[in-house]
Amino acid sequence: MKASTVESYRLRLWRVLDFIQARLDEPLPVADLAAVACFSQHHFHRVFRGMVGETVQNHVRRLRLERAALALRHGDSGILDIAQDAGYESNEAFSRAFKQHCGVAPSVFRERRELSFPRRPGAIAFGQMPPIDDLIVPGLGGPLMKVELVTRETLRLAGLRHVGPYNQCGNAWEKLLPMMGKLGWLSGCESMVGLCHDDPESTPAEEIRYDACVVVDETFEAFDDVTIHGIPGGTFARTVHVGPYDTLNKTYAALCGTWLPQSGHETRDEPAFEIYINDPESTEPEDLVTEIYLPIV
Repeated sequence: MKASTVESYRLRLWRVLDFIQARLDEPLPVADLAAVACFSQHHFHRVFRGMVGETVQNHVRRLRLERAALALRHGDSGILDIAQDAGYESNEAFSRAFKQHCGVAPSVFRERRELSFPRRPGAIAFGQMPPIDDLIVPGLGGPLMKVELVTRETLRLAGLRHVGPYNQCGNAWEKLLPMMGKLGWLSGCESMVGLCHDDPESTPAEEIRYDACVVVDETFEAFDDVTIHGIPGGTFARTVHVGPYDTLNKTYAALCGTWLPQSGHETRDEPAFEIYINDPESTEPEDLVTEIYLPIV
């Protein structure tokens, strides 16, 4: 482990956590948060989730609910006003979220002012930013995963864009593979590549962008909805995920939140990509093998 790198990541994480606390009433675009933390926008969400233990979206929501709980306990503002301050347009939506988080409705919480809201161990609480040296970073305390550094040449890909939930990206593959197979572009275990542009835990499901891709060479020309993508060559952190695709987020969190801060490396501002080693149509979910490539410097 490189202490200077760990300290740098810890400082950058503290800086963005403090930025969020100071601007809970404002929109918090990913680009702004990534810039504050000096992380690549492509990978900021995964680094944040891996190090903090929750997504940016859940972190902001939790802080706003904690602030609302304090307002209910100590203030006399109406519940609807408190709901709107927490980012909810209706009392009903606020009540559902508050009850899910605190276990009781806002009105009950106000009546029984001795109630407390749940604290996740190690979580940053509203209004209680610790000194940088005392900042608990869940990812940094975990075991290092098996990662190897590899150098790859530029990849040229033919891809079909899917916009929507990741669990529906099979539709793109079902359309792409028959077309590419007829053209003779399916061969070898590295022919199927996925470009993952968005973190599914932090991006609205209907806005997630994913490209189902097949490796091609310079002779291939785009047609219809099939477009050309290039992955620049360079150094990548490679790890292997074994299991269902819907648990890939845990491997990404460990890679970006545990291994990366202790590695001495930074990410390049390019998307990660996945290579699918076996066929999900003929392989049990627990036996699926996915290679993850994180671009680093």
